[in-house]
Amino acid sequence: MNYQIGVALSKQLSSDNVGTSRSLSGNRYDPVSQRDTPVMAFRQRKTLSVFFVSLPWQARPGEVLPLKVQVRNVNLIKAISWQGDTRALSLTSPANHASSQGWSTIIPQCDNSSDVTGEYHLSVTFEDSQRQCVSSNWITLKLSPPVVLESSDDNHFDLIAP
Repeated sequence: MNYQIGVALSKQLSSDNVGTSRSLSGNRYDPVSQRDTPVMAFRQRKTLSVFFVSLPWQARPGEVLPLKVQVRNVNLIKAISWQGDTRALSLTSPANHASSQGWSTIIPQCDNSSDVTGEYHLSVTFEDSQRQCVSSNWITLKLSPPVVLESSDDNHFDLIAP
């Protein structure tokens, strides 16, 4: 018996109330509706994941930055490809091109032309021996402009000048 608080017992036992309670979804007295077709869905385990560690500092022109990639893989890594401003950043590969360790980039010189923003975007894609491809997150490298002193009068700091 399933007692409902706030509803009279006579009303709960009436045939009208039993009919409405069976029409509610999720009642335990509802007849079970089953399909004869089996469910063929399953959850596939991740066998390859990539995270590109963002660089926390402002990059200076001419600086060589090591690129850190965290890879979790079950199968052997077959290929690595880079996306973004790879030509401008001049990527340097390790001896083993399929290795995630040893990659570096050389930050280009500052260019004051109007089409250069000083921001470079980079991402990496890994492919394993089972042909699973996973792309990493995008990182942004920002160039910090070189310090330039403003040209002003030589007398600006001269305390004796009138």
